Amino acid sequence: MIPNDKRVAAEARALQLALAVAARVGWRFDRGPLPTTSFAQFLYVDAAQLLLVPTSAALPFATRQVEPVVREARSDALIVSSAGEGTPMFAMATWARSETVWTQPLLPWLADTSELWLVPDVDGATPFAFHLVDALHHVATVPWVLASERQAGLDRAAAWMREVVGG
Repeated sequence: MIPNDKRVAAEARALQLALAVAARVGWRFDRGPLPTTSFAQFLYVDAAQLLLVPTSAALPFATRQVEPVVREARSDALIVSSAGEGTPMFAMATWARSETVWTQPLLPWLADTSELWLVPDVDGATPFAFHLVDALHHVATVPWVLASERQAGLDRAAAWMREVVGG
């Protein structure tokens, strides 16, 4: 368990990064389908029908906690986790009537045009990524051809995250 002061700092970093992602993509928040008190730490992006969940919890724990909310809200979800001292990690839940499909762990990737993507943390793990653009999120093929392009986008995203949350 993370000591309280470190947990509070990690939660603040996760929230700061989640808000920076929202600003970069153009997401606007609304109350949405969430009950008022139960899910106060969740942000809802109406245009994308997406729950944005900043957390200091590790992804396995966070996905277990968010799963019932995804089902209840009938929305996709993006978890921004700042657990530990390393690179923040992301998980995307894609909601469907019959099941919720989780894609994790994901890393941010910035195109040289500044478009933000969430991509698999291992090259070649899957040919798909999430393109975050125009207040939406789309599944698409990974945005690079060469390993050097993949690394360049990961480096741009890492520099952007350092600028946003420090470190």
